[in-house]
Amino acid sequence: MKVSKSTMRPIVVTVCGDPGGANAISPVLQLLADEHQVQLINYSYNQAVGVLQRNNINTIPLLSHASEDFALNVLRKYNPLLLLTATSVNEKDWEKLFIFSARKLSIYSIAIVDFWSNYAARFSDKKGSLCSLPNKIALMDEFAKTEIMADGIPAERIIITGQPAFDALMQHYEQFTQAKKQAIRMTLEVSDNDLLVMFVSQPLRKLYGDRADPRYLGYDEDSTLNYIISSLEDICRTDNKKITFLIRPHPQESVVEYRQYQSNMIKIVVSVEGNNRDYVMAADLVLGMTSVLLVEACYLKCVVLSLQLGLCKSDVLPTNRWGVSIPIYREDEVLPMLKKYLFDHKAREAILAKELAISNSASRQVVDYVYSEIKQFQY
Repeated sequence: MKVSKSTMRPIVVTVCGDPGGANAISPVLQLLADEHQVQLINYSYNQAVGVLQRNNINTIPLLSHASEDFALNVLRKYNPLLLLTATSVNEKDWEKLFIFSARKLSIYSIAIVDFWSNYAARFSDKKGSLCSLPNKIALMDEFAKTEIMADGIPAERIIITGQPAFDALMQHYEQFTQAKKQAIRMTLEVSDNDLLVMFVSQPLRKLYGDRADPRYLGYDEDSTLNYIISSLEDICRTDNKKITFLIRPHPQESVVEYRQYQSNMIKIVVSVEGNNRDYVMAADLVLGMTSVLLVEACYLKCVVLSLQLGLCKSDVLPTNRWGVSIPIYREDEVLPMLKKYLFDHKAREAILAKELAISNSASRQVVDYVYSEIKQFQY
């Protein structure tokens, strides 16, 4: 007996590559899988493979060499009612190829944006042409909508859903106990009177090059770390404080890349163990550049400093614009700002008082939109 298309679970093909995009799409995929209304065919590449696997999401690793023919063949093979992707900016850009191929085959597509930057680059070719625009783009908020429209992406393509990776932040905050904080600090041998300063790294040298590269931001992780370490050594010397400096490499980096950073005055620990959210909540001060983890740390009510020393581009970290993290753009500001937000209780309380409202329904909104679009194509 022939089964009508309406009685079968509709197929949704998904694609993700960069870790930020994978973290954003993962809770959406988990919700879709739990509700059994669609059949998921998940493809991933780069760090996204590990992200999905750690979240117990079945995935098919993509080829190391991106190919439009491969994307077309996959879509022809499964004939999905919908393509759902994260967004990435890397050398492979499989998401773009799948969206471009879906347009050729008249397959409806939705892309999830995970951060407030590089909007056009997520959907354009090397010439800057927006040739991989999906039917809809799921964005974090109205601020992102204003920015993406300024990049030439039309309003009718945009839906505001929130950031799915942030859905669990409130629960994480509420479940993080003082005992857990103390356990983390004890693991790092940080006593109650000692300071724990955490640095959230990013592979900026790989992404933006050096001073000769037109993409160069004016700083990178190496120059930033050197200023931080020097300043923390100064604080250790003048304020007689024992400081542990925890460096958390980005998923695209390895611990080995940070072994060069040494100090005779402060304890430097490089680690990728455990949960990043736990560690930011255990720290006295969270430092970084423009990582999405800094945004999460602000939602988790941490004191956050964004060091972009010598910045010659636009500041892309939204929490700096919202006033819930502190930007530092000059080298001579590093030491006084570190001292201020380590020791000035009024300054710390003032920044912590600027709470951000946390949504826990972004995944639900994306999933409901997927369902609503699928219903239009079923019969």
